[in-house]
Amino acid sequence: MNIISVNRHILPAAFLWFSVLLLLILFAGVLVAIIGRMILSYGFVWIYDLQHYAFGLLILASTVIAFLAGKHVKITRGSQQNQTVWFNRAWMLFGVILPFSALLILAITPVFTAWQQMEGSTDPQGMPGYFLVKTALPLISLLFILIAIRRCISNPAVGSQGSNE
Repeated sequence: MNIISVNRHILPAAFLWFSVLLLLILFAGVLVAIIGRMILSYGFVWIYDLQHYAFGLLILASTVIAFLAGKHVKITRGSQQNQTVWFNRAWMLFGVILPFSALLILAITPVFTAWQQMEGSTDPQGMPGYFLVKTALPLISLLFILIAIRRCISNPAVGSQGSNE
């Protein structure tokens, strides 16, 4: 098994199943919160925290799936015929790698602080483990950087429609 098959098959499938799991958690959380509120007249703070954690991770996982599939939002950069390989590589560098590198650098300090404090919910009855959710942002940024670098190196038509590696 090489890195290309991991990029093309295993990574999207893993993020897809992770997203399905997060959707189920989100659905169950909403259902339990509604039943708790309407029938029991009682709210569970940790259920709301679970919903927030699942939703945040779902958004991040969805961006990875879209980027791997080449279905991400693209900014029009002129006609497709006038795009050169170097233009596409420069676009990948300045449009993906550098912004996500900046995000990685900006997000890493709060993550270290969250891990040191074992940051949890701000509510007394809330869920612990918010530091794990915060860790996802720099990890996803690093994954975007690695995918973009791989596309720049291996695919001459980087950034073209539906480039799936």
